[in-house]
Amino acid sequence: MSARGTVLALLAAWAAVPALAEGPCGATYRVQAGDTLESVAARHFGAGADWAPLYYANLAALPPTDGAAEIAAGTELYIPCPPGAAPASPKVLEPGEADITLVVADGHGPLADRTWPGGGMGTALLVSALAVAPDPLSHRMRWAEAGAGALDGAGDIRFPVIAPDCSAEGAREICDAWHFSDPVFELPMMLFAATGGALAQVGAEEIDGRRICRPEGAPVDDLDRAGRRWISEGRITLLRAPSAEACLEMVVEGAADAAGLDLYLGAARIAAMGLQGRVAPLEPPLSRETLRAAVPRGNWRGTTLIWRLNAGLERLRASGQRDDIVAQHMRRLAERLR
Repeated sequence: MSARGTVLALLAAWAAVPALAEGPCGATYRVQAGDTLESVAARHFGAGADWAPLYYANLAALPPTDGAAEIAAGTELYIPCPPGAAPASPKVLEPGEADITLVVADGHGPLADRTWPGGGMGTALLVSALAVAPDPLSHRMRWAEAGAGALDGAGDIRFPVIAPDCSAEGAREICDAWHFSDPVFELPMMLFAATGGALAQVGAEEIDGRRICRPEGAPVDDLDRAGRRWISEGRITLLRAPSAEACLEMVVEGAADAAGLDLYLGAARIAAMGLQGRVAPLEPPLSRETLRAAVPRGNWRGTTLIWRLNAGLERLRASGQRDDIVAQHMRRLAERLR
């Protein structure tokens, strides 16, 4: 689907937020004769169509299947929790019990956010890739504070990261310090402007003199790179705000002409803030950035970790599981938008 088609599909869709779990979550369920993923999901999540998170939480216990296929009686399934539900008996690995620590920067919903199912689509893809990787390692999840960069703090694998252009001036230090994974997901970067405002009338390419807000800590490479020196040549005024919400508020108040956000983050925040019809993305996208995971080069097994992760990502793609995960999360995002 084109970027324009994606935008229109996301903004046009609307449904109620999925119901919270009706049965205990964060616990183990023993499959009974005749059970399917859909029936178990209906019992615990309130909707049989929400079986995908259940499947990806139990990859090691299940063969490739669909939601309607019967599961072998006696199989033990871990029941993940939807947002807002308290686990009955959470399984938390302590630092000494896990092989590696996965650090995820919070607040990037729907891609990486502890309040989204599976920790967000990007997190679900990464965790699923680790689960099917050769010689998989156990891991504990550590959420970095919302707004923090994924390259901040200790951990074996950091996510999400937009890898810099290693040929660009100033990027060598970062590239020398980190291994970057194969692509996990592609992000269309958009300008979100007031509907009916001046910038909405002329489009994203009429940029001279505009005030563009970007959340603190978010990279600005797409605003100042070869062929687009908007910042260094003084073509725009770069504004910083504490969060994506703050940038969107500045747009509504007229303090900024646009907020520079990725398509999915911007769409989710617009829905959460009730700004549908007041703020919208402009075509064409500023750029398409590739979301990756990163491993410190100083990690004694960094090369092996990246190899395993990349192999897991390839297995997800080859099996079709990646498309299933993306479709499930896109459906959930569309339900929150209008």
